[in-house]
Amino acid sequence: TLLLVALGIISLGNGFFKPNISTQIGDLYADKDPLKDSAFNIFYMGINVGAFAAPLVSSYFRKHYSWGAAFAVAGVGMLISLAIYWTFKKYIVPVAHSTETLGKKTVALTKEQENTKIVSLLIIFAIVIFFWMAFFQYAYTLTFWARDCTNTTIAPEKFQSIGPFFVIVFTPLLLMFWNFLRKRGKEPSTAGKLAIGMLLTALCFVIMSVAALIGGDTGRVSVAWLVANYAIITLAELCCSPMGLSLVNKMAPPRMRGLMMGGWFVSLSIGSYLSGFVGSFWEKMPHSRFFGMLVISSLFAFALMYLMMGKVNRAVDIGSD
Repeated sequence: TLLLVALGIISLGNGFFKPNISTQIGDLYADKDPLKDSAFNIFYMGINVGAFAAPLVSSYFRKHYSWGAAFAVAGVGMLISLAIYWTFKKYIVPVAHSTETLGKKTVALTKEQENTKIVSLLIIFAIVIFFWMAFFQYAYTLTFWARDCTNTTIAPEKFQSIGPFFVIVFTPLLLMFWNFLRKRGKEPSTAGKLAIGMLLTALCFVIMSVAALIGGDTGRVSVAWLVANYAIITLAELCCSPMGLSLVNKMAPPRMRGLMMGGWFVSLSIGSYLSGFVGSFWEKMPHSRFFGMLVISSLFAFALMYLMMGKVNRAVDIGSD
């Protein structure tokens, strides 16, 4: 009972926290500011510093002390986080609501324009569900793969730190790459980056499908296959997750940004649920076929995003200076 209560409180806290902190980050920049995408990438890297440390710290305290100690460390971490935000909020809030970033850049939208933006966002939410369905296998079937199908003695939960580690490493490199393209007028749109992420997701599960075939679907293979998967799916994540936050902030009508940001996280939760549903087939079919199924779903998402790209880019520009 206490576990369910705790999970409910975490869900409630995330409901208040995630959409609003993401909206506040976006409000620090004007809608047409090319640095908004980069800001969300940096924000996302900060998140993953904690995500990298969490499995290692919790594993240590669980092993050497108790489950209670592991949970308590998480609680202390959140108190430190709250203290930091409360201390520096006075510097953030005025900028987020300044006329330089909002007032002079906000154009009144007609009802029809608002509806166009909202419908476009809802379509994107539906598409990214397929990305999240594939991506969240890292916390489910890929953990089983780490335990049962790799030649390693590393505890499976420690592999959860690989993705965040790559986020920290790849983010500066990706920012330099986007900046390189921006200076030459070739940087993809935010929607284009989402499409690239979905294509990379398909590629990472192609790698896992090949690894499964090499292992005869049941044998153990080199851990390098799993690390390569995490590297590529992290690049996909960096193209989809922070860019999705940026896109919602750019496209949502100003009065509905918090609400529409919540819609983005609803799509994430649906995708997470479906990842569990799809994961139920892990022991019912050969691993190579299971990964192949995720390749197909990711390519389907890429195709839909590619077809929607023009409509989405036009919706972003509605009401912009």
